[in-house]
Amino acid sequence: MTTVDAVSDPPRLARPEELSVVDYLAVFRRRRWPMLLILATVAFATAAFTISQDTEYRATASVLIRTRDTANLFPLDGAVEFTRSVAGEHAFLNSDEFRGRATMLSPERSSVETMSDHESGDAAQRSVLIFEATAAAPSDAAEAANVWSNQYIVQRHELELAELASSIDTMLQSLDTLDRTRAELLEPVAQLDVALDTTTDEAQKQRLTNERLVLTNNLESERDTLDRQISRLNTNLAELQLAHNLLRDPNWLARVSEPASVPGSPFSPNTERNVLLGLLSGVVLSIGVALLLESLDDKLRSVSEITMLTGITHLCSIPRFERRGPTLGVTEAYQRIVSALRMTRPLGDGVRCQVVLVTSAQPGEGKTTVATSIAELFTQGRSRTLVIDTDLHRPTAGQVLGIANRTGLSDYLSGSLSIDDIIFESAKSPYLNVIPAGRVRSESALDLLRSTRFEILVEKLSGVYDQIIIDSPPVLAVVDPVEIAVHADCAILVVRAGQVNDRQLSEAQRLLESVAVPITGTVLVAPSPEVANVYGYYKQ
Repeated sequence: MTTVDAVSDPPRLARPEELSVVDYLAVFRRRRWPMLLILATVAFATAAFTISQDTEYRATASVLIRTRDTANLFPLDGAVEFTRSVAGEHAFLNSDEFRGRATMLSPERSSVETMSDHESGDAAQRSVLIFEATAAAPSDAAEAANVWSNQYIVQRHELELAELASSIDTMLQSLDTLDRTRAELLEPVAQLDVALDTTTDEAQKQRLTNERLVLTNNLESERDTLDRQISRLNTNLAELQLAHNLLRDPNWLARVSEPASVPGSPFSPNTERNVLLGLLSGVVLSIGVALLLESLDDKLRSVSEITMLTGITHLCSIPRFERRGPTLGVTEAYQRIVSALRMTRPLGDGVRCQVVLVTSAQPGEGKTTVATSIAELFTQGRSRTLVIDTDLHRPTAGQVLGIANRTGLSDYLSGSLSIDDIIFESAKSPYLNVIPAGRVRSESALDLLRSTRFEILVEKLSGVYDQIIIDSPPVLAVVDPVEIAVHADCAILVVRAGQVNDRQLSEAQRLLESVAVPITGTVLVAPSPEVANVYGYYKQ
């Protein structure tokens, strides 16, 4: 027959590097409710955020500007090289004058951002200005983007025409100044020429001729410099006048390469993106919380943890308690406890473990179910078995075995009834008798259990029954189990996975060992999928 004591839950999250994928899956299953709560909260928050966002549409218009890289894409004229720079255009686009005029012409409740692809590998693409408009209505978004792109061309054109006109005026003034300077420089030569024309004296004419030659030689360098400056200014003036004529076409230096079209769907809220981000953040957050809770959880969950902590033999693991009765696999687990008790010789003198104390550290760990279940299995071998419910605070063993709790142990210990008056036969088996707890006496429970009448009861009934199972209160809840354990041959410590921590279990073990009662083994009540899957073998 397949044994069941090797099956255990995965260890707690003490050192994550030691956990396998299966261990993590087990952690997520244990923490599924907090994880689901977090996922639901994040989903609700994502939905609320998406619903609360205003619907916005986005449209984009593109303007290609004439730069050194894109001059070939515009009308050419070999006499003029006139380009723009992207950086300079951004300065213009960010000016208050441009933005103010463009905003006034745009639809209300629309906004526009300008940008360019500086990092593009394509030279033409780097020379494109992008106007991205957002608005509550799709038509307003397209209109705003087109207004801004057209306003850029118009206002930039007006500014450049004004700048060219100003440059031409300045150059004309400079030429006029240079012409006057040249005339003033050559005025003495002109006066000598007049004197030469009017004199008839040959000696005087020769003297004037010599003076003119000397003066001309002295002024030649300055005259040539002025002539070069005037020539250069005339050339520049011709280019500016040509550029001014070319700039009469607004599209000579910039043109709309891609006008904005009416968008068919809103860009905000982006439901798909919000759902994806919400799902991703929810999963990450829920996993993080699950791992955090697991790392902070000091509850015992596995056989290895309990065995390493107590050093006590592990008898079996109970995957779950069935309301309709134990399954075949669970029955096999209880049978292992019975086999261990039959073979145990706690005192080493050949005396078997007849009086068994079944207890736990805390309430609700399943000790009563274990006690009554192994009692029923003892009767299958026709062993006369007695279950004594010594929990005078919250008795349940009698009810589990179908016996009313009207009279019982407390009535005998108080002297009201005799032993025969408190023993009842269970309907589950003719070999199974029960002593229920009787009327609840929480205040005097300890005194009653300390009395010699309880010692007499156990001693007398030990000679009558083959097996006595004592269902005691939890060890850490009251002092009663320590007093009861004195009369037991051995004890079974029931541990529910995830309910007690190492300090509580160690204290329960210490209290039982303080009265020298041998602990035969531990029983792990662990609703673990791993345990359940192994026990599922018996259902096939």
